[in-house]
Amino acid sequence: MIGRGNAATVLGRLGAEWTRPIATAPFRRVLTTHHLFDAGSRLSWPAQSAHDDSDAVAGMLFSQRPIRLLGRDRGGEARAVFLHPRHPIQLSATAATSVMAVWLPWSSVREIEPVMRPATRMETNSPLIRAAWSFLASLLTEQSDPTLYSDYLVERLLVEMVFGMLVETAPAPLPGPNDTAMIARARTLMLMNRSDPSFTVQAVSKALHLSLRQLQRVFAAAGSSPAAELRMLRVDLACELIRDEDYAGMGVLDIALHSGFRNSSGMRRAFAAAGLATPGRMRAEGTSSR
Repeated sequence: MIGRGNAATVLGRLGAEWTRPIATAPFRRVLTTHHLFDAGSRLSWPAQSAHDDSDAVAGMLFSQRPIRLLGRDRGGEARAVFLHPRHPIQLSATAATSVMAVWLPWSSVREIEPVMRPATRMETNSPLIRAAWSFLASLLTEQSDPTLYSDYLVERLLVEMVFGMLVETAPAPLPGPNDTAMIARARTLMLMNRSDPSFTVQAVSKALHLSLRQLQRVFAAAGSSPAAELRMLRVDLACELIRDEDYAGMGVLDIALHSGFRNSSGMRRAFAAAGLATPGRMRAEGTSSR
């Protein structure tokens, strides 16, 4: 598992060329690294064991200069490449280049897989790509004293950043009453933005170029609704924070705000609708069981 203190172990699984980063910055289960490669350097990304996704690692590379994807159906150059844990790939630096990388648990982005393109290249002119380069440069060059909570926030930002780029590059599925790909894509958008209280179902329909009624029909055909899905994703995040002893110092209101609820009463109503104990009781029960 990725985590603070085991950067060498993670990178050692990927090949010798990755084991000498010039900078590393871990944030809970996500690791960021900075590398320098000479022109012509070959970079290997091996396939990982398919029997268990719990320990699989995915990667997102951001290169200052284009890197070439080698092999059948992999031709072409890119400055941003997603590395799928089940698909090996060979890359080559076309010129001396600086590469920044995000290594994250595959389980944290696996939900996007049904609507992912087979190709791993990302569009260079994407605003997300440009923003990601600046964000990673800041994380890897600025010295700071992380806290448990700041580590959590940066981890979420990095995971959601990768989610956003995968959503952006996914082909637009055709809407329809049984379109599971559309539901998967909508849920990915919700998961990526669930911690933002201002993010709404209307924002999902706009991003997918659907009317709100069309989006509701797609979910209704599957026995759900977009509002219920978004609410449950926020409940799941709140439960994760409540049960994590690293965040025992967070108050109920803080947990509500950082889980996408506008206030603690809204979170309590969502817990009740899901048939769960109140957040306070859930925390008390978790504390007494430890």
